[in-house]
This record gives sequence, structure tokens and C-alpha cells, in this order.
Amino acid sequence: MSYDAGGQPQWFFGAAPFGGRTAHLALLRLQGGNDALARTDAGQVGAEAALTLDLEFHSAAHASAFLSRAGDGDDAPLRLRAFDVVRLPVADAANGSAWQGDWVLVDESGAQRLHFGQFAALDAEHFELADTAHGMVLACTRDAKFPELPPSSCALRSAAGADSTLFDSVALQRMDGSAAGGGAAHLLRITN
Repeated sequence: MSYDAGGQPQWFFGAAPFGGRTAHLALLRLQGGNDALARTDAGQVGAEAALTLDLEFHSAAHASAFLSRAGDGDDAPLRLRAFDVVRLPVADAANGSAWQGDWVLVDESGAQRLHFGQFAALDAEHFELADTAHGMVLACTRDAKFPELPPSSCALRSAAGADSTLFDSVALQRMDGSAAGGGAAHLLRITN
């Protein structure tokens, strides 16, 4: 949702499949119309090709976005605006405790339910969540400059320090990565 040069509201809409970690969307600009509760169709609705949105997903919770519009004529410059799209925890705590709760670890050996009930902030960049019943620790690394962002990576290991599973795609409800043996591993939140 944005505004045109005259301050009138306009919506941009687009849909496209994504391949790998990128998506390319041609956006339509939607303008006009009438109030949703109006009795008659008094407003004119317009739609026209307007912008292009390119998304590069870095993780399940972070993407780089690029809005672009070609200028008029062959010599007109391309107008481009870059920004980040981040899915943030819906919680007051930005220190890592927002990831406490029940999770399911799914890897090639099957599924295991874990309860990360204990939180420990090690320093500005590292925190740990522990499941004492199963002797598991989830050690996460984040950018201290942006504590509200999801961690950049997490490693799940036994409390004794045995082989760990590395999750390099960390989001609010899901972590994806690989087990010590190289197979795919997923950590899925089931309760907060």
C-alpha cells in the first residue's frame, strides 16, 4: 500500500512462484473504487503495470527486496529502491527468550519433541535454550547491533557436547539446516 504523487492511496499486487531463494514479481497498481460498505458501485477501479519486486530470501525470516521501475524512453534511468523484509517475534523479549517453548526436531532418524524451558543470555551475541529432560541445548548466534532480528544461526547439541545439528535458516516457528551426518534437519515450533 502506498500513495501516488497527489496523495491518493494505491495498492500494488503481484504473485509469482519462487525458485530456490529468489522471486520476481511484476506488480499491478490498483487505484480507485469505493467503500466496502457502499450500496452502489460509484468508484472507478483502475489497474496498470507499475513496478517490479525482486525478493532474495536469506532465511525463513529475512529477505532483501528490490522495487524497480524503468523510466520512460530508451535513455531513462532505472529507478530502484532496496530494503529488507524481516519477520520479527511477536513478543516483548528481544533477547532470545521468545524462542522458548515446545519444538519438534525432524531429521533422518525420525521426530523428537523438545521443550526449551530454560533461557540463558551468554553475551550480546549468544544465547542458549535448554531442554533439561532430554539433555539438549540450542545455542544461537545473533547480531548484537540488531537484537530484534532472529538469530543468524543456531546449533542443537547434547548437553555433553556431542555432534550438533546446525540450523542456518532461523525463523519464529521453524529452523532448517543439516545434521552432523549431512542430512536435512528441521526444528518446528508447536507451542510458545
